[in-house]
Amino acid sequence: MRDQREKKEISIEETEAHTKIRKSYLISLESGDYSNFPAPTAIKGFLKIYANYLGLQEKEVLAFFRREFDETKDGNITPKTSLKPVRDPLIRFTPQTIFTSIAIAGVAILFAYIWVQYQAFAGAPQMEIYSPKDGVVTQKAELDVEGKVSANSNLTLNNQKIDLEREGYFKTNIQLQEGVNVLTFVTVNEVGKSTTEKRTVRLDVVR
Repeated sequence: MRDQREKKEISIEETEAHTKIRKSYLISLESGDYSNFPAPTAIKGFLKIYANYLGLQEKEVLAFFRREFDETKDGNITPKTSLKPVRDPLIRFTPQTIFTSIAIAGVAILFAYIWVQYQAFAGAPQMEIYSPKDGVVTQKAELDVEGKVSANSNLTLNNQKIDLEREGYFKTNIQLQEGVNVLTFVTVNEVGKSTTEKRTVRLDVVR
């Protein structure tokens, strides 16, 4: 009954005014608690009036009632011991609760997106050096350098600017000096945050 009333967007006060059934009785009918009714015989009468008001079938409503309660010959009504008391579900899915849940989820997603964007913008830029590996030994004076940094950032190698391609990818080559060469990569984003990586490469010249 409560589901049907809420589906029709009718308040309990409106129901009381139209059915002439006291609000406390309406709440009891909806929750299946018949302990506060003045007489057992009045319960079925209230159920019929309420069912008709909500557009429900009297027979179906009374069938649910008879499944939960026994009526004695003297008119008393007692709950069937084989059934557990009716309890309200922890969550009731109504149009209002569904709309509220969607709104909360939307706000949470928005804040998560803003947080990710903020971290990407205000955090230190990322840098990954594909080549060379640290400690590599080579006999070629010309060395290929390749890697990737965060987009919208600047990159220098030993204080020399390196041009970036799409999505922060870079590839260039440098001349090595005989012996140990220290390659210092520094990337700086738009807010001045920087990341530094170093690679050591040794050039052995064949004589």
